[in-house]
Formats: sequence, structure tokens, C-alpha cells
Amino acid sequence: MGVTHFCLLDLTRPTSRVIGETTDILTAKNLIALPQSKFQICVMENISPSFIELIGSMWDLDVEFFVDHSIGCRGDLSRIPLNLASSLDASPYLFLDGVLAYSVADLEAAFGPSVHPVPWYLNGRKHYFRRDYRMRTDGRGFQMNTRTSYYAKKLHSNGEDTWIVICLIDPPILPARATDLQGIVRHPPATLWQGALMSTASDFHYRDGLYSSFIKSLSRDRSLPDRCSSMPFAPAIFLCLNTALMWQEMSNRLLLTVKRIAFAQIQQNPSLALSHRLHEMRENVFYMQKSIRHSLQTLKRLTGARLMTREDSFTDISNSPKINLTTFNDGIYMQLRDLQYDFEMILEEADRLDSMIVTSFGVLMNTIVAKETQLSQKSAELGIQHSELGIEQSKVGLKQAASVKLLTQLAFFYIPLTLTCGIFGMNLQELNGNGLHIWVFVITGIAVTGITGLAFILMKMYTKHFQKEPSSKSVL
Repeated sequence: MGVTHFCLLDLTRPTSRVIGETTDILTAKNLIALPQSKFQICVMENISPSFIELIGSMWDLDVEFFVDHSIGCRGDLSRIPLNLASSLDASPYLFLDGVLAYSVADLEAAFGPSVHPVPWYLNGRKHYFRRDYRMRTDGRGFQMNTRTSYYAKKLHSNGEDTWIVICLIDPPILPARATDLQGIVRHPPATLWQGALMSTASDFHYRDGLYSSFIKSLSRDRSLPDRCSSMPFAPAIFLCLNTALMWQEMSNRLLLTVKRIAFAQIQQNPSLALSHRLHEMRENVFYMQKSIRHSLQTLKRLTGARLMTREDSFTDISNSPKINLTTFNDGIYMQLRDLQYDFEMILEEADRLDSMIVTSFGVLMNTIVAKETQLSQKSAELGIQHSELGIEQSKVGLKQAASVKLLTQLAFFYIPLTLTCGIFGMNLQELNGNGLHIWVFVITGIAVTGITGLAFILMKMYTKHFQKEPSSKSVL
């Protein structure tokens, strides 16, 4: 991921438009030093500072272009988005902000079960000056902010006017893979995964990421040179479509997640974890709205700008009688207008998503409050039941105390009588061989009962005195 991919194309060639493709800076310098053609495009993925210095010095490019490319996705550092022209040579700029979304399941599908929780190069990737992505706190997914930058400049060499277009593309994190979210947005069908486009033609099928896809599109589009003669931003239509598809996929994913939370999870298990998810999605929608509005302003400026005239064209109109410059101007204008409508529709979806997220958050909070109220009512009911149970237990305790009191009273008479009978009963009769008079038992029983009662009263008085003594000390 730390390699810079460099590709130089000549759109005036009917075939084999790729002049050269390399990752070596010296080879790239030699390719740039070749004689300049009428219209060249330089596509670079993951540009490094050394390549910035190379192409900036060779083509005298404005450094502001690279600064805007590096900080454009960061909302707290964004500069004026509508200053789409160099302050040095008034060359037009074009910046398109997008987003890529992945989950751990996507990573495991691409790299196997050994990836936990994310690939090692995601945390340590050499993404030279655009390391701007946000991880989710639970590690189950993340979003990466991306920017595609387009710079068209007219050069003057050897008495001729030529065009050089610089296109900077961020590197993908994963190999292009198709997802279950497939759809069509006016132009070619798309897998909606990392901008990997595919057309209906069997020979134009690829899932190679934006860098390879854009180069193949430039190499195979036969009408592109004629459209470039009408407007240098014609190749950027492919990039605008790619950005629209990425935002459409993000909108689809967010919509599915919001529906799942709003219609199922809130009713099944309302919790604060869902509020964190909704807050995260609203943050994504906020960035989505901001980026789409910037792209819309760019498209409106392009559709309202003056298209190239016959003098600006690098195509010899007199030798090409089939080419109608006005027709190409109208066609490009309509394509840009269609893309503008696409972005407006996606922005409307983002606004509806934001409203749906806010509504879902309100429903979630109300549901949590209702659940807590129900729990409070249940707790109160349980408290009442516990109180009633305590009362019943108190009644049972009183009954048990009465029974114990009765048993104590019975024992009060039973124990002395048992003792008297035991001492003066059969044991003495067996020793003396004669019986005692009945009054002996009666008098002895009365005496023992009196002694027992006196002992009981003394113990009770001692206990009361012992209980009063600590209480009096505590009062003092």
C-alpha cells in the first residue's frame, strides 16, 4: 500500500493510449520527458511527496492543488471548496470526496480467518499524507474517507498548445470484491464496491478498483478524444459516476442499518448501545451531506462554465467532417446535468436518512423511558408484595410467639412437678421399701414451683436492667 502507481496516457492515439506505467520515480521522469502530445492524462494512485515534487516541477503545477487533495476529506481542515482554479495559472481543479466502508466479515472474506480484527497494513499503511479513516469502537467495521482530484492545465511548448490532466486517486484497502448491495445508477451497471464498475459488454468486465478501472476506461472509450476536444473535464465524468456509486452504496448500507434498528432492535432490546450506533451513523450522514454538497457545487460550476471553443480543440475539425463540436458540447452538458441530478437525489436520501436517524433516536429514548417506567412499576408492585408477605410473616411470628408462651407456661408447672416426682417418687420408695404420704409431694411441688418462679422473676429483672443500662449511656 506504500507504492505510488504512475500511468501516463495519450488520448490522441487511436489505440494503445498508455504511454507507460510504472512505480519507479526515475522511469516516471523519463516518461514525462517524452515529447508532449496534444492531450495527455497522468493517473496516479497513492502519490508520494517525491512524485509530487517530480510532476509539480516538470509541469509547473500549483502546490495548492496537492494541499487541497491532502486535507480535503478532513472536515476540520477543509479549505474553500469552490475555489476550483489555480491562483497561478487559473487552471481548473476538480475534487470529489467519497467514502469506503468495510467490516470484519469483508476482511475475513478477502484474507481468511487469520485477520483479527483488521489487517496489519490498515494500522500501519504508508498512505503518505492522506491517512484519514475512522475506526468503530467495537472493531466490527470502519469507514475510510477518500478524495479524487482532477487538474486540467494548458501547456505551451514549441509554439503549440497542449493539455495535461493530473488525476490523483487514493489507494484501496482491499481488493475489489462484489457485495450483495448491487444496483444501477443511470450509466453502466456497477458492483458498488470500491468504485469497481462493469458494463454489459463481456469484454469490459473488471473489478480492479478505481485506478485500474479509470485507466481501462480511458484506453477503451473511442469517443473520449472527441469529447476531450470539447471539454478537458470529459474524462472526469467517469470519476463523478464512481463517486456517486460509492455514496449510493453508503446510503443503502445506512438505510438498511437504520431500518433494522428502528423496526426491530428498538422493540426487541432498547439499550444505550443502539444510541451509540445511531450517533455514529448520524456522524457519517453529516460527512456524507457535506461531501455531496461540495460535489454538487463543483458540477454546477462545470455545467455553468464555458465549454471549449473550436480554437481550444486539439482535434483538426476540418479533417474530421463527422465530428460536430456542438453535439459533443451538448452531450457533455447533458451528462454533467444527469450526474448533478444523481447527486441531488443522493443528497435528498441523505437528508431523509438524517431525519430517520433523529426520529429513531427519539423513539429509542422514549422506549427506554417507557421500559424504565414499567420496571419501576414492577418494582413497586414487588415492594407491595414483599410488604404483604412481611405482614403475613409477622402474623405467623405472633402466632408462634403465643404458642411458645403457652409452652413456657406449661413447662413452668411441668418441670417442678417432674423434678419432685423424680426425687421423692419411685427412687426413694425403692430405697426405703415403703411409700410416702401424698402431702410430701404436694408441699415439695409447691416449694419447687415457687423457687422456679422466683428465679424466673430475678432473671427477667436482671435482663431489663442490663438492657436499660446501655441506652442510658448512649443518651449521656
